[in-house]
Amino acid sequence: MGKTKVLKEFGHAEFQNMAYVSLERIARDIPSEYAQFFEETLDPHRIVANLSLALGAPIEAGRTLLVLDEVQDCPAAINSLKYFCEDMPDLHVACAGSLLGVALAAESSFPVGKVDFLTLFP
Repeated sequence: MGKTKVLKEFGHAEFQNMAYVSLERIARDIPSEYAQFFEETLDPHRIVANLSLALGAPIEAGRTLLVLDEVQDCPAAINSLKYFCEDMPDLHVACAGSLLGVALAAESSFPVGKVDFLTLFP
């Protein structure tokens, strides 16, 4: 079972709602359709409102697990984690990514102290 499947099953089993967002690039220079929501603002309330509208499903603090998959493809989403932690602490956000550690090493900004890492193995 892969990381995405584990997160989706966890979200469905433990939360009233599960919102899945893939930030995987469509092509090398074409970002995910959801990347724009993170690149336009650092305000998590606006990001959540835009994602909720795009997904056609509610994203509610304390009731929803927001899964950001392939987060390494959207540096703005990684940056936004600090603001989610500070401004929406009751919203549960889980991120997954392929070779995430390698991608994060190249980043210039990271929400230190705001993110917990878990490593999954097959």
